[in-house]
Amino acid sequence: MAAGDRLTHPRTPAGARRARRRTRRADATEKTGVIMNASRGGWNDPELDALAEGLRIAHARVADLSPLVRPQMTRHLLVITDLAKRDAALALRRLESFLGDLDGDENVP
Repeated sequence: MAAGDRLTHPRTPAGARRARRRTRRADATEKTGVIMNASRGGWNDPELDALAEGLRIAHARVADLSPLVRPQMTRHLLVITDLAKRDAALALRRLESFLGDLDGDENVP
C-alpha cells in the first residue's frame, strides 16, 4: 500500500486510534447506561429473548419457502416484526400462531 493510499493520517498510530475508540464507547456507556456492541442475551428478559429467537427461526423458515408463498408470508412476518417494537407480548402470541400456520401449511416444504 502506498503512503498516499492510507485512510488515516500517517502519523497516527493504530494503537492511538483504538484507544480513542474505546474512550468514545466508555463515554457513550456512561451517558446512556447501554453497552455498545453488547453480545446477545444482554436484555435479561426471557420474553424478549424468546421473541428474538422466534423471529430468527421464522425469518429462516420463510426464506426457505417456495417463491409462490414467500411474498405473502414475508409480509405477514414483517407485520409481526414491526409489532414487536411496540408490544412484545402480542407479537410473541402472533409469532407462535404464525409458526403454527407454517407447521400446518401443506405448501411449506
